[in-house]
Amino acid sequence: MQEDNVTGLQIRKEGEWVPVKPIPNALVVNVGDVIEILSNGKYKSIEHRAVTTETKARISYASFLFPHPDVEVEPFEHIVEALGSRRYKKVKYGDYLGNSLKGKLKGKAHIETAKIGMEPFDHMVESPGSLRMYKKVRYGDYLRQSLKRKMEGKAHTDAAKTAS
Repeated sequence: MQEDNVTGLQIRKEGEWVPVKPIPNALVVNVGDVIEILSNGKYKSIEHRAVTTETKARISYASFLFPHPDVEVEPFEHIVEALGSRRYKKVKYGDYLGNSLKGKLKGKAHIETAKIGMEPFDHMVESPGSLRMYKKVRYGDYLRQSLKRKMEGKAHTDAAKTAS
């Protein structure tokens, strides 16, 4: 939800951060990468961030839903038929997530790896099909360690290893 009188949500457009102007009485929904894949690209996962101002208080509420790492994600067939072609391949969510968390790609570039014709995920991750080091990490612990590591100049994946 975005407050009517406080800006703070930004999206990346053509490499630049652009503020999203609040629309009175509207609900802003940022869909994730899985929705982009399931919708065959009809709904886009946009790179976004929240920023604060020194003059106005701002409240954000975020909710995340993730498939199990073993779930295979692919576009819904009826959407593929309606759009005329398949734009995204079937991918195991754990492999996709692993690719994202390893930090090998910048911004939203990782969604491109799910498109038809892109290099398979197994060639993009160090240990294909395996996310065992991430499965038992509590998200709060991961975030705390991730922030600490970022401040120390270390990778986020190291935070996941040490948080478990």
